[in-house]
Amino acid sequence: MRDQDAGKRWDIGVTGAVVRDGKVLYVQRNYEPHKGTWTLPGGYVNHAETLDKAVQRELLEETGLEIAVRGIVGVRTRYGEKGGAVLVIFRAEVSSGEPHADEYEISAAEFFDAEQIAALEPVFPLSRKIGLRMLSSESTGLTEIDIPPSSTSQWKAYSI
Repeated sequence: MRDQDAGKRWDIGVTGAVVRDGKVLYVQRNYEPHKGTWTLPGGYVNHAETLDKAVQRELLEETGLEIAVRGIVGVRTRYGEKGGAVLVIFRAEVSSGEPHADEYEISAAEFFDAEQIAALEPVFPLSRKIGLRMLSSESTGLTEIDIPPSSTSQWKAYSI
């Protein structure tokens, strides 16, 4: 089995379900594939950052918003011929700023209420489902826990 996986890799991505005033932030993709599709904002994790720092960086780069991470509310995983991917979904709220599109990765950034999310097209199904769940629940999911590190590396732990 090990030889069959040679050359394959796993990507780690993060996305932020940013809730403000009964609405969730969505962005519109400005690149292919799926240009014009609405989704929750996010991107890939760099090797020199924790997942929460990655989602904060991605939101700032794409929308100009500074966010406070509240917890992990979802995980999606997939696997294909070239490898796999894990997406960690954070619940977050705005610390400062107003959303605007970077005009590079995204062409629009807007907050939508539940009715608007339900009617939004085109939208990725997972983004719709998570957005609606964030508006129907105040759960922060897994939250960061404070425990002494077992190594000298930068790390964080999350639990119920």
